[in-house]
Amino acid sequence: MGNSQMPGRVDAAGSAPELLLLFDAQAADVYGFVLRRCGDVQLAEDLAQDVFVAAVRRTRDTSEVPSAAWLYQVARSRLVDHWRREARKVRKLRLVSAGRVTSVTDPVDAGESPSRVMAALDDLPARQRAALVLRYLDGYSVGQVAEMLGRTAKAVESLLVRARRNFELSYEGEDDE
Repeated sequence: MGNSQMPGRVDAAGSAPELLLLFDAQAADVYGFVLRRCGDVQLAEDLAQDVFVAAVRRTRDTSEVPSAAWLYQVARSRLVDHWRREARKVRKLRLVSAGRVTSVTDPVDAGESPSRVMAALDDLPARQRAALVLRYLDGYSVGQVAEMLGRTAKAVESLLVRARRNFELSYEGEDDE
């Protein structure tokens, strides 16, 4: 029986070996590609893993093993998506820290560093950090945050006031470094 498959396409039995060969040939390079662009080992590992999960899904859905170029395109897209999520977090945190802000500029365009914002957030006590993240990043109401933290709504409002003040002090203190 002859092989009637188109080149680059595999049947269910042939996809696993070809995927393994693709992984063996490209995993280190895809990881390095992402790492050089983000500088974060954990993030690079996570995004490279996402790329190969997408490759497995593509192969399962289309019976076609993706090319190396496809892997890099997905890696680039995953990294851009990550940066966009981080920029949204920074925008929200800037609004929190500067309750008097009247216009929002994209922190990437303004030259703001997401790591600087995250460092200021990390400086907060755990409860303050949790309250800010739940309220302003995750979008929960004060009542929902109170329920999650096991506090009253009034206590959470007070906690948020202190958290915003401390975040702003920490964030502004980062300018001096």
